[in-house]
Amino acid sequence: PKHANLFYRGGKLVVRDEGSLNGVFFRVRGSVELSPGDAFLAGEQLFRLDPTPKASDGNYQDGTFFYSSPKYPTAFRLNQVLEGGATGMTVCARGTALQIGREDGDLNFPGDVYMSAKHCTIEEKDGKYVLTDHEIRNGTYVRLKAEKPLDHGDYLFIGRKLLRVEVNTN
Repeated sequence: PKHANLFYRGGKLVVRDEGSLNGVFFRVRGSVELSPGDAFLAGEQLFRLDPTPKASDGNYQDGTFFYSSPKYPTAFRLNQVLEGGATGMTVCARGTALQIGREDGDLNFPGDVYMSAKHCTIEEKDGKYVLTDHEIRNGTYVRLKAEKPLDHGDYLFIGRKLLRVEVNTN
């Protein structure tokens, strides 16, 4: 019933997610740091960044080994989150970076009309995860975890509504 709150604090417009199920998303300018579990929007796709799972291979107590597909070293994985919260695709980075886009990337969505050819990149740098928006038309959006001060020209997704912040300085 109450998704987000926009208010002024100290002369600055601030947005706060009020515990909504779908979240409030803020448009990235340049690069931002992500943490495991963070969600972001690229095109019409919702993703969650997860760390590489801990190795669970080895033998059982009775000495039996579980065989599976080969494991490749990976810095992180992305999970596509489907409507209703189910996990869609899970993609592991083959190296330290993964590029998302409509074409020529590591993860492509050719039918997503809101996705740019080279939309954004996720990189692991010195143990930190960095999301870089490639200055594309529709933007990349990160789910807010805390209150966020807003500036003129910022964009927010609240539910399925895109809002542009226009602050009157007069």
